[in-house]
Amino acid sequence: MRAAGPCGRARRPDRPACRGGIRRVFCTPAGALARAFCGLLLLLALPARAGWVVAESANFRLFAPLGADEAAARVAELEDYRALLVQATGRALPAGLPRLDVYLVPDLAAVVPGQRLPPGIAGFYRATFGGIAAFVSTAAGAAQARTVLLHEYAHHFMFADTRVAYPAWYVEGFADYFMTARLAPNRIEFGHPDPHRLRWIDQGQWLRPEALLRAAFDRQDPRQAELFYAQSWLLTHWLFRTRDGPAKLRAYLARTGRGEDPVEAFRSEILPDLDRLERTLRRYREDPRAFAFFRAKRAPPAQVPVAVRPLPSSAETLLLPRVVLAEPLDPRLAPALLVRVRTEAARFPEDPFATATLAIAELQHGDARKGTALLDALVAASPADPELLRWRAAAALAVGEGEARARAFLARALAADPADWRALAMLAGTLPAGAPERSEAIARAWALAPQVPANVLAHAHALAEADRLSEAEAVLQPLAWSPHGGALAGLAERLRRHAAQGDRAAFLAALAIGGPAQLR
Repeated sequence: MRAAGPCGRARRPDRPACRGGIRRVFCTPAGALARAFCGLLLLLALPARAGWVVAESANFRLFAPLGADEAAARVAELEDYRALLVQATGRALPAGLPRLDVYLVPDLAAVVPGQRLPPGIAGFYRATFGGIAAFVSTAAGAAQARTVLLHEYAHHFMFADTRVAYPAWYVEGFADYFMTARLAPNRIEFGHPDPHRLRWIDQGQWLRPEALLRAAFDRQDPRQAELFYAQSWLLTHWLFRTRDGPAKLRAYLARTGRGEDPVEAFRSEILPDLDRLERTLRRYREDPRAFAFFRAKRAPPAQVPVAVRPLPSSAETLLLPRVVLAEPLDPRLAPALLVRVRTEAARFPEDPFATATLAIAELQHGDARKGTALLDALVAASPADPELLRWRAAAALAVGEGEARARAFLARALAADPADWRALAMLAGTLPAGAPERSEAIARAWALAPQVPANVLAHAHALAEADRLSEAEAVLQPLAWSPHGGALAGLAERLRRHAAQGDRAAFLAALAIGGPAQLR
């Protein structure tokens, strides 16, 4: 690989921070595939011109109001980006993992009713029992939409690997480093600076190195959060681009992956004197010969099989409510949602998609027996649909048919889709504590979806109950260090410390106090 496109220092923090070629970070045409991708990104800001489609590849499932060719091209681009991350990290993920769902939506508020989104947000990633998905606003603008999706997929990719844990600064720095990738048929580029990050880098006062490496900053302070992201990206860029940086980074991550303190590991493997770190990074930022991106020629990527099918017209009004129904909902909002689904479903009485959405709404927030009857008819018509079977198992529990009945439906769901980690988590919930089958189901759900905090806590709990505390510690570490883990990250860190000390009683007590590992 060779360096290209040095970026000069910004003169004012309120202006784009890059000069020259890197200013055109997001949509510089570089071949037919890149032109098609940039064209789509410009279309993302326009009102929907087509009905909803779902485009599926081996690793992605895209729901979007796009034409079939455009949707297929977007999924192929995501597969190409995934291959770049595999090549850059040398970590091929296990086969058979579930697809990541990606939704291109006109209004993000539609999938988080009752919640206040930060101003200007272009999208987000969510990993809960309701599913693992990235949501991207089609109204946010081309550059933001692309950046958010690639950034969040980098997180998804990183946390899918159960063999290693990463410090919070590297989690964010890695995602920012690769989110500006440009993928053309004959070349790839990555490591382009993001102007927003550069503006914060160039404003002056930084977080102290110890605060950066331990993510010890006030997360409620927007300024400190912005500095953390910007400095994490710059540190990652420096390590990827300097001569000995990649080898030192690998040694550092090996230490932190064993649970070592991120600061002490950094002193041992990268820079003994942390007082030099800020000066080193500032010089790196100001050196146009060093501060550059990677470019490499390549053969055109292999064609990726993508299956595209149109969703029924009912999806225009019922797809996003169906997404909402899979998540816990403020009880005050449930009646209005139920009325909306009933009204819209009545317009499509012969449509299985509308009927299934109505069945889920009734089961969750209305007449559970009516929902069960609707699901029975749907399952009879589609006996190998894993989603319907999973919901029918939930109905069996809701209407008192019993756990054995629920397990029968879950067994059919898993036969249809062995990667259905939600069916495995539900199955575990129907089995008695201490049963080997229960621990096995929990472990399989975690292996398939380690991005979901509830799966992490449930698996660590099962390991601790079996007195396998060292394994529980390793399982908890990625969540404990997650920059987006919130209260669950704090709980995971407390549990991890108890596991490291071999204190099983304290571990189980802390989990009981902090809240059981809920499937949701």
